[in-house]
Amino acid sequence: MNQKNKSIFDFRKGDIITRIKPMQEDDGYKDFSLVGAKLTFIGIANACVYLSKKSDPLSKIFLGQDNIQVKFPLELCEEGWSNYVDPDFGQESSIDKSSDEQAIATEIQKAVEEEDYFRAEDLKKKLEEIVKDRGKK
Repeated sequence: MNQKNKSIFDFRKGDIITRIKPMQEDDGYKDFSLVGAKLTFIGIANACVYLSKKSDPLSKIFLGQDNIQVKFPLELCEEGWSNYVDPDFGQESSIDKSSDEQAIATEIQKAVEEEDYFRAEDLKKKLEEIVKDRGKK
């Protein structure tokens, strides 16, 4: 998967984002802590980027918080962001090209309802291939 490197200014409140490059401080230290983490963009204020992430189990038990708000200096993390992609590598569509269009359309609707837009897009491409192949015959 090729994720595009974006600026933090490209996102809106509520977007699910992740770091694709580590933050680098002036002394050369690279912070990989947010690379690949699923974060919700809250906003930018007071020269800081505000994000929300799911709390770890200990924080949830002792603090009773489902989400933790974090902030980072804007100067450290303006670049190196992308939209978060769910790493569902093993899931292949159970539908092959011989399936009928109605079954694929139903699967697309189900994927959209579950907010699995990447799967819906893959199914849409398969549906287009079936229609294209039928047109060639």
